[in-house]
Amino acid sequence: MNEETISAARLSICMEEFPYLTSILYNLTPVATPGLGTMAVDKWWRLYYDPELDWDIPTTAAVLYHEVGHIMRDHQARGETYNHKIFNIAGDAEINDDIRAEAKWQLPEWVVYPEKFGAEEGKLAEYYYKFLVDNAKECDGNCDGGGIHLPGEGDGEGNCQSSTGTPMNGKDCGSIADGTKRDYEKGGDGEKKISHAEGDMIRKQVADDINQHIATKGIGSVPAWMERWVEGFLNPTVPWQDEFRAEFNSFASHVAGNMDYSYRKPGRRSSAIPQIVLPTMTSPEVNVAAVVDTSGSMGQEELVSCLAELEGIIKASGSKVGVSVYACDADVASAQKVFSANQVNLAGGGGTDMRVGIEEAQNGRPRPDIIVVLTDGYTPWPEEEIKEKLIIGIVGNSDTSSCPEWARTIVIEDEVA
Repeated sequence: MNEETISAARLSICMEEFPYLTSILYNLTPVATPGLGTMAVDKWWRLYYDPELDWDIPTTAAVLYHEVGHIMRDHQARGETYNHKIFNIAGDAEINDDIRAEAKWQLPEWVVYPEKFGAEEGKLAEYYYKFLVDNAKECDGNCDGGGIHLPGEGDGEGNCQSSTGTPMNGKDCGSIADGTKRDYEKGGDGEKKISHAEGDMIRKQVADDINQHIATKGIGSVPAWMERWVEGFLNPTVPWQDEFRAEFNSFASHVAGNMDYSYRKPGRRSSAIPQIVLPTMTSPEVNVAAVVDTSGSMGQEELVSCLAELEGIIKASGSKVGVSVYACDADVASAQKVFSANQVNLAGGGGTDMRVGIEEAQNGRPRPDIIVVLTDGYTPWPEEEIKEKLIIGIVGNSDTSSCPEWARTIVIEDEVA
């Protein structure tokens, strides 16, 4: 394999199949890596390939398309807090059953499919990760360095989580698959890198291009998984803009009398009176804080739902200073100011008391006007109405009867399958 083969494969994907993937494919930088045995992408979008491979153009295109799947689904950010070898398998399973359904790609025979470890098709990587961990067995001493045996085909040794290489007889896909840097990768200081923020912009462009393609060619003109991806990427389950609009309008009317003068930027009429500095009018912004339940009762599917809703909350808030996010179980595990859900660290895993997170949000600076709590509902709530507007988002189709009547409660339909 050489760069000419990669260029031909990239061109065949863009010209013959998916013109809307051009923004991703032509931002990948090829890097020859002898002995790799496959192609892989790091989280800075460098494409590593083994020059000793003799893959033809269709096979190269299929594996390249697989790597694009990791990028589009943002497995880099989704897998950072998990065991990277197991999440790599889970992400591969999420991608490969979708690719196989298209019936036009020649993936190598060693790739991972859900049935290889006894799971059903059509699930997300987080589901497959939990399935693998829940069905793992303790190592019986056949693996190098101890560890666990994952369920699936093989004699056990090849499925060992701690064995060299990726388990399930698959191949390593690079840090784009789980966020963990490999030894062969150049790292963040290398040349020609794409930052995660730049990657988000490219993903947004691809989503817009897919939408435009659908508008021109009609529904069904793109693979089904891409339609689902665009819907999830651009549209969270809850229309947070609609939810916030009423609250913003109400709050805006409440603070209308709180407008004041500011001399940080002179008024537009100052040029007419050069001897006098005229002030401008300023008014406070509406600040939003989000408390995310990370207790033990929150499964991976619920946390994925929370991340999708967080992205919607961040975009809908329209704040230039970001949104304060508090990961909370029985205590606040992390507090961050974020501008994207990909920046959120959902630490936790213990008991549940969202009152702690709400109190921490109330003590934030600036103090929030709206607090959104994303939870499965199995938590105590403040006994008395708080000063801030409280919106409760219930994930996992849980019971809402314990939610306080004075709060706005929204049931977030769990579409994560």
